[in-house]
This record gives sequence, C-alpha cells and structure tokens, in this order.
Amino acid sequence: MYEFLSQHLRCSAATRAWFSNNMLFSQPGRFSEYLLECPSAEVRQAVSKLIVFCAHFALGDGPSPAPSCLSNVSLKFSPQSGLLDHLLLAVLALLWSKVSEHGRHFSQYFNLFAIYASLGVAEKGQLLRLNVASLLISAALDDGPGPPIKYQYAELAKLYQVVSTLVRCCDVSSLTQSFGAAEGSGPSSLPNPFLEPALQGESVMALQPQVDTDRQGTEWGRWFCNDALVNLSQRRSKFVLCSSTHSSVHNS
Repeated sequence: MYEFLSQHLRCSAATRAWFSNNMLFSQPGRFSEYLLECPSAEVRQAVSKLIVFCAHFALGDGPSPAPSCLSNVSLKFSPQSGLLDHLLLAVLALLWSKVSEHGRHFSQYFNLFAIYASLGVAEKGQLLRLNVASLLISAALDDGPGPPIKYQYAELAKLYQVVSTLVRCCDVSSLTQSFGAAEGSGPSSLPNPFLEPALQGESVMALQPQVDTDRQGTEWGRWFCNDALVNLSQRRSKFVLCSSTHSSVHNS
C-alpha cells in the first residue's frame, strides 16, 4: 500500500491535497486511529511514512486553506501556511488529547517526527518553527500540553532523539561563554559545538525562548538523566535475571 501510494504523492500536488483532505482531514479521528490506537505496528508505520512523505513533498506546494479540523487546535499558524503545516499540526494536536492514553505506541508516534527531521535542513527548520522541541520537552516533563502520560514504562527514546536533533540545529551562543571571556581575553560567546554537520556552520535559528528557560532546561536535564539511570537499572536487572536463568538451566 505504502509503495503504491507514495509514487502518486511524490509526483502530484493535486494528489497530495486530495489524499490529505479526503482521507485524513475530513475524518480527523483517523490520525489517532492509525498512529496511536491501531494494534498493528506495520499499519502504524505505513501511515506514519505516508504522512511524513506527503508533508515532505508538499514543501513547495504553497499556501492553502486550513482544514476545519484544525480550528480547535491550540497552536498558532500563519495564514500563509500550507498542506505541510496542516499535516504536522494535525499530528501535533494529538499531544493535547490522545497521546497520553497510548504510551505503548509512543515510539512510533515520535518516530514520525524523527523521520521527518532526518529528511533535510528545511524539514528541521519547519519543526522548529512549529515549536516541536518545546512541546516534546513539556510532554516528557508531564508539564503539558495535554494530560500526563498514563503508561508507566513509556518508551521516550525517539522523543529524546527529536529534541536532540532540533537543538543541534540552533544557535546557542546566548548560553555559551568562553573561559577567557570574563577576563576579556577570549570571545564573548561560543558556537554550538554539536551543530548538525549538514548545516555547514550555519544555524537554522536561535534557540527558542520556550526551550531556553532555566526552569525547563534544568528540569529536562534532571529528568533525562534520571530516566536514563532507571532504564539502565532495568536493563541490568533483566541481564542478571537472564544470566541466572541461563546458568540454572545449564547446571541442571
């Protein structure tokens, strides 16, 4: 299905618009049904890829009227927005309502943004302009935009990947200072040492105020480290358990 449809979505703006309006926006519940609720990982992955590549190929399609299903979305978007923006906003809108209830499928949901960001600099810039980094950090901290995550063992590795990728595209000079700057013997600020190589030294934009806040940054760092330690402890426990089981079977 994906291979067949992707060829048409790649070549025709009219096909992209028809598919998005008639198959997705006209039935907005389908975003949740196929990205979060569907029990088949293959179906969720195929629909994710269709949305990603439809948005990717729509980069040059120009402005279009916003679908009515976005009228209640708590996100601001430009009147000049097009199909690309509308698709990404419809997926982001799930953070306000449905995502917290489907923690078992978090990995594939956030992977949609990871795949889209991997397609190029323009795609990374689009996600930054839609405040995706800030929204995902808030979701991980249970600080909004929707209800707290209900699934205790939610897999957030893809969320970390998306946030990391986007931050590495930003100018962070406002947060960096050389050792000699205070004494006047060095530059007042330093470039982002982890800047994406594909950017060739040119940041997409300055780190956004929503991300560059002491509260959010500090809590995110503390939460990230704690989550990593918990996951490491769980993996170690599983390894010990498996090793013990293997040893017992072998000895018997």
